[in-house]
Amino acid sequence: MFDHISIVSPESLNISKLKYSAGKAGKNAENVSFEVVSQEPPVPVFLILEFPETNNVFNEVIFEFSKGNKKSIKVNFFYSLTGNLWKSIPIRIIDESDDRLLFKLPLIKSNFLQIVLTSEIGAGIGEVKISNLVINKKIDILLKASSFLDRLWVVENLIDKREDYGWSSATYSESKDVKESLDIDLSDLYYINEIRMRAVKSNPNYFPSSFSILGSKDKANWDFLTSEKDFYVSSSNWYSWNIMANKYRFLRIAIDSLSKIKKNEFLAKILELDILAVPENDENIFQQSKNNANYASLLIPGNVLFSEDKGTMPYRAVQSNDSRLRQSSVEYPGIIQLAKDGESRVNLAVQSNDSRLRQSSVEYPGIIQLAKDRESRANLAVQSNDSRLRQSSVEYPGIIQLAKDGESKASLAVQSNDSRLRLSSVEYPGIIQLAKDKEKKAGLAVQSNDSRLKNGSISWPGIVQFAKHNESISEMALQSDDPRLLEGDENIKGRVQFAQDKEISAKKAVQSNDSRLNKANTKTFGIVRFAENGKKIKGLAVQSSDIRLEDKRYPLPHEHDYAKKNHDYSTHIGNLQLKKNMETPKISGSNIQGIENFPFGVSNNQGTAACFIGGIISSNNKDSALYAVSENHPAIESISKNNAGAVFFSEKDYSIKILNEIENIKGSGKSVLAEGSVDFKGKVTIEGSSSVVVGWHKYASSVFLEGDLLTISESGELEKVSNYKQDVIGVYTKNSNFILNNKSEKNLIYFSISGIARVRVIGPIKAGSQIVFANSDSGLGKAASEKGQNQQVIAVSLENFNETREKPVWCILKI
Repeated sequence: MFDHISIVSPESLNISKLKYSAGKAGKNAENVSFEVVSQEPPVPVFLILEFPETNNVFNEVIFEFSKGNKKSIKVNFFYSLTGNLWKSIPIRIIDESDDRLLFKLPLIKSNFLQIVLTSEIGAGIGEVKISNLVINKKIDILLKASSFLDRLWVVENLIDKREDYGWSSATYSESKDVKESLDIDLSDLYYINEIRMRAVKSNPNYFPSSFSILGSKDKANWDFLTSEKDFYVSSSNWYSWNIMANKYRFLRIAIDSLSKIKKNEFLAKILELDILAVPENDENIFQQSKNNANYASLLIPGNVLFSEDKGTMPYRAVQSNDSRLRQSSVEYPGIIQLAKDGESRVNLAVQSNDSRLRQSSVEYPGIIQLAKDRESRANLAVQSNDSRLRQSSVEYPGIIQLAKDGESKASLAVQSNDSRLRLSSVEYPGIIQLAKDKEKKAGLAVQSNDSRLKNGSISWPGIVQFAKHNESISEMALQSDDPRLLEGDENIKGRVQFAQDKEISAKKAVQSNDSRLNKANTKTFGIVRFAENGKKIKGLAVQSSDIRLEDKRYPLPHEHDYAKKNHDYSTHIGNLQLKKNMETPKISGSNIQGIENFPFGVSNNQGTAACFIGGIISSNNKDSALYAVSENHPAIESISKNNAGAVFFSEKDYSIKILNEIENIKGSGKSVLAEGSVDFKGKVTIEGSSSVVVGWHKYASSVFLEGDLLTISESGELEKVSNYKQDVIGVYTKNSNFILNNKSEKNLIYFSISGIARVRVIGPIKAGSQIVFANSDSGLGKAASEKGQNQQVIAVSLENFNETREKPVWCILKI
C-alpha cells in the first residue's frame, strides 16, 4: 500500500531530538536555533534531526538568519528511516534572500534528516549562526478555471479547507457543447496517485456528471488518467479516483456536462479538491512495474539513476521524455528553442530562413536595409552610388549644394569667389556697404572719418554738443567746469546746499556739526531731551535709570534644597515660572470664553499667554513639563490670532507624545485630527507598513490576492489588469499604516500607489529588474525583457527569484 500524502495543505514538521557535532543548538515550541563559533582549524559541521512520528514527509528546508549574520555556506542533505543508514537527497532549487536560505527538495518520507554544513569550496566551516530552522511540506499550487460564478465561488476556494464556498462555473443557457476546465499547476513534478473531490452541502449539489482527469509533465503532452459519465453523487461527501503513480506537474479536470438549475440555466459546482502523491523515495511505487529490477527513478536507481526533466547532474541518464529531446520549435524548446522570423530575444536560435539573412535591398531588409537615393531615414544604410556622394556644384548637390554669386537661399553654401566677400566701399557693398559722410541710411556702416566723430563744442556737435554754463537743454552734455558741479555751502548751491545750524528747510542737507546731533541730557537737546528722575514732562524721554522702572518685589526668606534662603523671584526655579506679565491663572476653572472645567486656563491679549519651564501641572506625579487630564473637555486648548497656537519643544524626547493608554484611561486608537493644512518641516517616521495605500469602495466581483496588479474599469470599479493596454493604478494590499481616502466605510479595497510593497510576479526575476504586466489575465507582473521597452514600468524588484512560477516579491513601486 502507498502512503497517501495530501500535497494541497502546507505542513511544518515538529523536531523531537537534535544532535550536532559542534557549536550549540536550542529548541522550543516555536523554533530551532543553531550556532557554531569560530573553530581552528575549521571543520565540517553536521546536525541530525529526529521527527516524533513515523512517515514524516517534507520537501522544503529553510534557514533563517538574524539580520547581518547570513554567510555563504554549502549544504548537503541525507535522509534515513532508522538513523543508521543514510541516503543523499538531491537539491532541486535554492532560493536566497537577505536573511534566508530556502532549499527545495524532492518529496521525501523519512524519520531522520541529516544536514552537513561546509564552506562553499567544500572545506570546514568557521562559524555560522542560524536563528531558526524550519522543515516543511509545501507545494506551490496555482489554480485556474475557465470561468467562475462570482467573487464567492472562485477556483482558489477549492484548497482553502473551508466548507462555506468552493468553485462554481458561470451559468449557461444550455449544457450541450459547453466545455469547462480546472487547470492545476503543482510548480514541480510529483508522483500523483489519487485525486479527491467533494460535493457541496446543498441539495441538489450540481456536481459535474461527466468529466475527465488528465495529467501532463510539460503542458504540451497530456495523459488520460480517468473519466466519469452519468456520474451523480450525494451532497457533502468526498469521492476518490486512484491512478497509476506517475510523475505529473500539470493536472486538468475537463468537464463535459453541467447540471440544470432551472430552465435555460446550467452550471457545475465543486466544494473542495485534494491531490495525493507518493514520496519519491517510497519503494512501493516500483511494485507497479513488472520488471522492478530495471526500474529507475530520481532517487532509487535500477540499472541507471535517471535525471529529472532538464536536469544536469553527473552520472545520471536522460529520460526519453526529457523535454530537451523533443523537436525544437518556436513554441517549445528542444536542445534549443528557435526564434520566430525577425525575433530578437536571448537564448533563441535564428532559423536559416530568417528574413534578416536575405540579400539587403531598398524594399526588404537583410542584416540591414538600404536607403533609396538621397533618402534620409533612421536605420537605413547609404548606398555607394547615392547622389549625395558626388561633386557639389550650383546645379547639383553633393553633400552640399553651392550658392550662385550673391544668392541668399537656405541650405546652400557660399563660394569663395562670392562678390559679398570683396572689399566694402560707398559704391559697392562687400560684407557691408559704407555710408557717406553724415549719411543716415539703414543697412550702411559709419566710416571712421565721419565728421560726426570729431570733438564736440558749444557751437558744433561731434558725438555730443555741450551745453553752456547753467544751461538746461535736452540732448546736450554738461561741461566739467559747470558751476552746478562746485562744492556746495550754506550760501552757494553746488551739487547740494547745506542747511544752517538747526535750520529746517526742504532740499537742504544737515551738516555733521549740527547741534541736533549732540548727545542728549536733561539740560540740552540732542535728537531728544531726557526728563529728570521721576518727573513727568511732555516731550521729554524717560531715562533707563528712572526709579519708575524698578521692580518693587523683594525676596522673602524661604527654604529649598536647591536654592539659598534669600533669592530673587525672577531666578526662582519652581513648579511655575512666569516669563512675562499676564493674568493670574485660574486653576479650578477656565477663563477661555465658552470652555468650562479646564484643569488650567490662561488668556492674554499681548505677549505670551503662559510659559512653563520644568514645571508640573498634573493630577498625579509625572516627569512632564506640562501634564493635563480632563474628562469632558479638551485637556489643552490654545487660540492665537497671529502666531502659532502652541509651541512644544523638548531637548531629550518627543516634543509631543500622544499615548493610546494612560493608567485606567483607554484610548480609541485615533491620535491626531487636523482640520487645517499640516506642514512638516522635519522628518516624518511611520512604523509598520512601508507603502501609501488608497481605500476604494467599488470593485469587481472577483477575489484579489495580495500583490495583484489593479486597474480601473470604465464603470469606476477596481479589477485585475487583463491586457497590456490598461494602465496599472495600484497593487492590492491587505494592510497599511498610511491610508488615503479612508472614509471609515466598510468593505473597502486597499491598493498601494507608492513606497515598498509585495507584487505578484511570474519568475524568474532578479533584484533591480523592472516589472511590467505579464500579458495574461491574472493581474501578474514579470521582469521586463529589456530596459526602456514601450510598456508601463510598475515597479523595481528588491528580490532575486529564480523559479518559473508565481510569487509575491518585495518591490519599490513606480506607479
